[in-house]
Amino acid sequence: MEFAANLVLALHLFSLALGTGSGVANSAIGQLYGTSSAEQRSVLFKLAAGLGRNGQIAIGLLWVTGIALIFMKGYNLMEMPVMFWIKIVFVIILSGASGMASAAARRFANGDMAASTRAAMFGTVAGVSSVVVILCAVFAFS
Repeated sequence: MEFAANLVLALHLFSLALGTGSGVANSAIGQLYGTSSAEQRSVLFKLAAGLGRNGQIAIGLLWVTGIALIFMKGYNLMEMPVMFWIKIVFVIILSGASGMASAAARRFANGDMAASTRAAMFGTVAGVSSVVVILCAVFAFS
């Protein structure tokens, strides 16, 4: 069982890297929209959509592998430290903000220029939440 739990942990960490990398890359792409031509924006929108999809897949995998690890490692939810529960609150915030950023980015790609600001705001919330999640995980499981 320990080997399987370690494989699930490896997938969890890979998903963390995928989600974080996609978010950072999308943040960099967002900085290019203002100075790009319509033709370039079309390419940027496609890149951002793919990265957003990667981020959503990563968040889904993190939920599944995180829950699996709790049970595979034999953790008792009633005995989890406060930092674990703070982490869960920020995982929920991260999940919601990521979804809202993706929805706003789709509206922006379809011509709603005001959605650009919302996409950036939700992206920032997701980014800050991911940092808090990582910090809380370190303290909860160390």
